[in-house]
Amino acid sequence: MPETVTFVLNMDTGFFSMFFRICTVYLRPNTRVVVDCSEWKYGRWTWYFKSLDETQWVPPTMKRITFRNLDVNVEKRTLGEYRRAVRELFQLSPTLRKQVQSVINSIGKPYTAIFVRRGDKLFYEAKYIPMSDILSWITYDENTVFFVQTDDYTVIEEMRAILPNHVIHHTVPTTKRGSYHTPKYRQTVAVPWTEKTLEQGRAETTEMLVGLSVCLAAEQCWTDDTSNVGRFLKLYDDKVHVYPEDYSVNEALTFHPAWQIRA
Repeated sequence: MPETVTFVLNMDTGFFSMFFRICTVYLRPNTRVVVDCSEWKYGRWTWYFKSLDETQWVPPTMKRITFRNLDVNVEKRTLGEYRRAVRELFQLSPTLRKQVQSVINSIGKPYTAIFVRRGDKLFYEAKYIPMSDILSWITYDENTVFFVQTDDYTVIEEMRAILPNHVIHHTVPTTKRGSYHTPKYRQTVAVPWTEKTLEQGRAETTEMLVGLSVCLAAEQCWTDDTSNVGRFLKLYDDKVHVYPEDYSVNEALTFHPAWQIRA
């Protein structure tokens, strides 16, 4: 009989960093994973997914696992196993699936998706990549319809300035400007996740997950792999292209996707 363990979701790390760690536990043999969302500002797992059960009370006999006490360095799982876990756990709720289909219907025709991660990622660890560079690395023509998933509306503004005659769809709010690539935005940092209300967390997380699912449904999808979200897209479907240099994921490698998926 499988051992039931509780994974405690908290704010020690970001959404997809935590998601990959749940995958690590999920891949343990003879293990059933349930989640405790009481410390999670993103809300409830079942708001977004139908893949795991939640618990609000953990008996003393049930093993509790957190971001801090999970040693991923000793979990020698292959990227192929992680790919399976990602696909099995990323099962959207019926409500989110309807929202995804609504966005796809509004686009109305085959489209190319681009994921651009900015926000606090640029402030702490990543370099700013101009949209002109990103567009030079992807494949499109004068008739291409775009869907852009990003956490910074200035990405949309940059792209429309470069491609004024193209149709560019997005779901990011026009008020969400956290690019940090100029001093103008350094004083407009969004509310830290630890201070958000559940309503704010749910709205932002829903927008992200719906947008990523629209990306995965695209005729072509392009992402970088410097963030957990970008690596999630490539790991979920190897047909997703990586800019500036594409590659295929070697499923035999024993990497943890929270750090890398490329040799």
